[in-house]
Amino acid sequence: MCTNLKTLGFILLLSSLFSQNLFSQSINDSLSTTNSQKEYIIKDNTKIKNEIDSLKLVLKNLDVILNNNLKNLYILKYGKEDGIRVANKQVWNGMTEQMLQDGWGKADTVNANSYKWGIYTQWIYGDITLFFKNGKLFEWEEKKKNKKDN
Repeated sequence: MCTNLKTLGFILLLSSLFSQNLFSQSINDSLSTTNSQKEYIIKDNTKIKNEIDSLKLVLKNLDVILNNNLKNLYILKYGKEDGIRVANKQVWNGMTEQMLQDGWGKADTVNANSYKWGIYTQWIYGDITLFFKNGKLFEWEEKKKNKKDN
């Protein structure tokens, strides 16, 4: 009986070792697959980063082309001096509302009032208010920020 117990114990030990070996092999296979997937993801990530960098360069070049085309359009529309000022988003007394809109885009708010002498308009862009009289800019102001806002 003692021999049978020893044999049974030996068989159980071999069975346990075999199971552990299979489990270990399964873990190694899983790690190998995971490492392969990781390498693929790293290569794919690098490829995507390179594509993003390439697209950023394309975007930058398109932005330069767009700005040059807008500058040329504004020069044709307003003349060389004023066209360049509009393209550079500059503001000056005597510019028209259309010049401002071309340079700065649509205002956040536009307030217009009619008087006997003409039309008074305020164009508001964030903290900056521009004042027009009969379509010509005559003044602008920027709201002062409180020290608490900084």
